[in-house]
Amino acid sequence: IFYEQGLYVIADGIGGHNAGDLASQTSIDLLEEWFSQDSSFSKLSIEDTGERLRERFIEINSLIYEYGMSSREYFGMGTTLSALAFRGEQWTICHVGDTRVYLLRRGRLIQLTHDHTVARSMVAKGQLTDAEARNTRFHHILTKAIGTDPSVSPDLYSGDLQHGDRFLLCTDGISDMIEDGELKELLSLSGSPEEICKVLIACGLRNGGHDNMTVLVIDHLP
Repeated sequence: IFYEQGLYVIADGIGGHNAGDLASQTSIDLLEEWFSQDSSFSKLSIEDTGERLRERFIEINSLIYEYGMSSREYFGMGTTLSALAFRGEQWTICHVGDTRVYLLRRGRLIQLTHDHTVARSMVAKGQLTDAEARNTRFHHILTKAIGTDPSVSPDLYSGDLQHGDRFLLCTDGISDMIEDGELKELLSLSGSPEEICKVLIACGLRNGGHDNMTVLVIDHLP
């Protein structure tokens, strides 16, 4: 979370022998290093902010891929990576993988990001229903991640902010364990972002969660 830059980032590593942890932490550390030294970043337009994030994602991908290829221990290392930035009354997202960004607006829950998984690709082709995709063995097979291929093409999304918007960034440890209906109810509860994060993690654990559960909740209250 980089408040001064209006930037919120979440990552979920993949790969054994702590390789995934290294990839995810390295991605966040690099973004923090770059943007803490980039005084112009917080002054960019929403379009340029998205493009700057996309450029940085591509750089991080190359660095992690090269490191993984040079080390047998960390071969195949990678991470999901999603970043949400605010500029004035607008938001933008740069996204790779299956960590998710949701928007709760006036009682409606909207998934803003697209999962880069085999299952979601099969849904898009009409080969699976949404319900089937949730339980298939292809659910967690990523079609796109940071560091697993020589190049990557991050998704960019943007939109306007409205008073009362609540954003959620979460790893699949949360989205797998809490279905959208329950997720909407929990995000609709009154309480601070910190309190809602605790509620979501408690619910994920209660529903049988055992994977890494990371959540960020951000309220837009101008």
